[in-house]
Amino acid sequence: MISTNVEHRYLAALTRPASGPAGTPRGRAGYSFLQRYWASLTRYRLPEGPAVFDPADAATNGDDAAGPAVDLSSRIPLRQRLPLHSVRGDDLREAEEMADNLVDVARQLYETTSSRALPPPSGWREYFETREARRVRALQVSDQASEVLLAIEELYLYLSGFFESIPASLQTAFEELGLTQIHGRDHLAAFVDASISSYTSPEKLPRLASVLTAWCIRLHLTLHEIEEVLTDLRGADLREANLQDVDLDGLRWSVETQWPPDWHERIIRMSVPSGPEEFKIVGNNGNDHERADATLLPRR
Repeated sequence: MISTNVEHRYLAALTRPASGPAGTPRGRAGYSFLQRYWASLTRYRLPEGPAVFDPADAATNGDDAAGPAVDLSSRIPLRQRLPLHSVRGDDLREAEEMADNLVDVARQLYETTSSRALPPPSGWREYFETREARRVRALQVSDQASEVLLAIEELYLYLSGFFESIPASLQTAFEELGLTQIHGRDHLAAFVDASISSYTSPEKLPRLASVLTAWCIRLHLTLHEIEEVLTDLRGADLREANLQDVDLDGLRWSVETQWPPDWHERIIRMSVPSGPEEFKIVGNNGNDHERADATLLPRR
């Protein structure tokens, strides 16, 4: 009877998880002696569970991928906004959708790497099951990383014409923000390099996936901000502009905006108030005077 109790206590000591008191070294709490012994033999670093990062916060709060703040409105002069919007507005909106898809793909990669790490096995059967599970997860990470790379390449290929038409100062802004194609490749390369050594350093992957996702979010937000700048015509002098066949929907203007003489009343009929002495064009047909609910302004 005594022998049986001793055997039971010894077996329990080998297999029960460590309690994890204060000061316990990282990666020991929650694992049995056999699991920790297996990890010591294989040099596997037992994770406590991946740290939780919010890529959206990283994209806006100065994380590694966020880059410095840049005033994009100062990089696009008022006189260039309407021509750029007319020529590249549709391309920019399509690029925003592609960037949104890039964010989704990167988030999937982040979620996969952030899922709870597989614990080391406590027996031979668990060893082979864990090994297979790790293989499946590694293939999933590889496929998702390939999707991120493909999405980056397709987006910047689509944006090539846009970059050729924007002012040099705006091109420089992408460099300053760290949002060029090279920057995207570098973030992905850092993740891939870490994934190769993830067997011994699994805690690196969630962090690098978070940085990569934050970079994708920042790119999407920047493209959206550029579209907002291109539609901001408050105070612009457009008296010489040719508005025929131009998509005016979504343009924002103010009482200081100067339109071609024969377009003033038509612009009023297409607009709705959006702020004090500010308006937004909501259509191109010029028949929305009642919906605009705005009095005709004096010509300037």
